[in-house]
Amino acid sequence: MNKVLKNVSTRINRQFYRTFTIDKNNNYRNSVLLAGSGRSGTTWVSNIINYDNEYRYMFEPFHPDKVAEFKDFGFHKYIRENTNDDVLLKRMESVLTGSIKNKWIDGLNKRIVSDKRLIKVIRGNLFLKYISRKFPEIPIVFLMRHPCAVTNSRIKLNWRDHLDDLLKQEEVMKDFLNEFKAYIEGTLENGSIFEKHVMMWCIENYIPLKQMTLNKEFHVVFYENLAVNPEEEMGRLFKYIDKKYDQKVYSILSTPSDTVRKDSSITNIQSWKKNINKDQIKKAKEILEIFDMDKIYTDEFIGDYQQLDKFMKC
Repeated sequence: MNKVLKNVSTRINRQFYRTFTIDKNNNYRNSVLLAGSGRSGTTWVSNIINYDNEYRYMFEPFHPDKVAEFKDFGFHKYIRENTNDDVLLKRMESVLTGSIKNKWIDGLNKRIVSDKRLIKVIRGNLFLKYISRKFPEIPIVFLMRHPCAVTNSRIKLNWRDHLDDLLKQEEVMKDFLNEFKAYIEGTLENGSIFEKHVMMWCIENYIPLKQMTLNKEFHVVFYENLAVNPEEEMGRLFKYIDKKYDQKVYSILSTPSDTVRKDSSITNIQSWKKNINKDQIKKAKEILEIFDMDKIYTDEFIGDYQQLDKFMKC
């Protein structure tokens, strides 16, 4: 009975926060944007950033099936950084200033009155540069997780790879992907579902990494590094978003998020190896090599910030 009452109470509270959210400060500079690939741990990291419930938590505002204002975006929309479109700009501004509200976006929010926002997105990687250019003072945190871990999680959930959506976008092909077109088409035609998801991971990380300036336009966090070396990683993260933190945050570090599967592990960063064999790991590395991204992770599957910086500057 206690469990039933707790679940009912949780649903009532969520409905209340969805309905009565009040945003006191609509300056986009009072927002933090957390972006990353789907199944990379963005919800977990958002819980860390918002461990003290300081922010209004805005969940996936660019979801085309949940937010009518962005139903035309699809799942991997690319926007050129120099795009001048007043209607688009106003729609983007509605998110970053917090004026947009609905039951989906505020479904996990736990604060009624707020003057700061944490906006979590997994469908914004290909227009982060546009956001950075139009809203240059918003702090953007970019989360990366090893492609094998992300792919393992996506396959378990039967996610689509969406590679075909990219081939239909002429601008992203022209700007970034034409040199990889044969590989993408070959993977679509003959590749396994594992290979397709690894290819998608490469694309949705390659483009923002090649566009953005590290620690100026955005701050990169490696999921694995945060899991095994939280003290150093949190210090870097909270310094970037200009927020102090205390010991309470450590209870969040070991707590799975609402979107984590029951068989997942935060601290065991190689738990995906139970489902992915050595041949698949080798194939993943071959796909990473196509994009020159194979050195970003060490042989122990830890992110290498020096190699990341080198890759971004090439």
